Amino acid sequence: MTQRIGKRAVLVAANAPLEIWQRPVADPAAGEVLVRLTHGGVCGTDVHFWRGEVPLPGPVVLGHEGVGVVEALGAGVGTDYAGSPLAVGDRVYWQPVAPCQRCHACTVLGDVSMCENAFAGVFGDAGGPTAASYCDFATLRAGLPFYRVPDDTPSDAVIALGCALPTVLQGIERLEGIRPGMSVVVQGCGPVGLAATLLAHLSGAAPLIVIGAPQRRLAVARQFGATDTLDMDELPDAAARAARVRELTGGRGADVVIEA
Repeated sequence: MTQRIGKRAVLVAANAPLEIWQRPVADPAAGEVLVRLTHGGVCGTDVHFWRGEVPLPGPVVLGHEGVGVVEALGAGVGTDYAGSPLAVGDRVYWQPVAPCQRCHACTVLGDVSMCENAFAGVFGDAGGPTAASYCDFATLRAGLPFYRVPDDTPSDAVIALGCALPTVLQGIERLEGIRPGMSVVVQGCGPVGLAATLLAHLSGAAPLIVIGAPQRRLAVARQFGATDTLDMDELPDAAARAARVRELTGGRGADVVIEA
């Protein structure tokens, strides 16, 4: 048994400073994977937790976007969730917020984003094993989806999309996809908006118009495939932006609008 000690950032109460707890880190049990964190993304949901806008059961370790290096494999683990071979030292991405596939939202509505038990894997004992990402070590419980990061893919690129990319994937699924040649407007150029821009581009959207600010984010949107960008600082009037969209779409307007 390897003796490890790790730190974790714990939210003990709304609007309170995060506390840094130091705890022993156990070896992974059968079916589990122990990961040493290299990247922990900050999501707007973490801010909602900190502000007290979401009820918490007690102290929680924050963070649900993570990239790290496999520190140890539990018995029986030789592949990631997709079946790719896995070894100690490999980089992996995981998302500890997982639908239960048992509640009303999961089984009847078919909307896993509304799963009432999705945060069960995060809202556990703040001092015990955790899959959260604001910590030195994360324990990926048996059955939790995680994926090996290809050697030629930078970790910064993976964590930059965090849970924004899965959010947009579900949105586009609800749209029943974006067909080539559709005119798409993305309103917003934060992480979700940029992920939407990337996926709309890969789907063949044309024109692909992104509305937002500041300019540095709009520049990234253009790198991700936006054909046109509208800077809200330069074009603050909504009616003027709508007129510009109609102009860019030959008078038809947008086939798809993504509010991001």
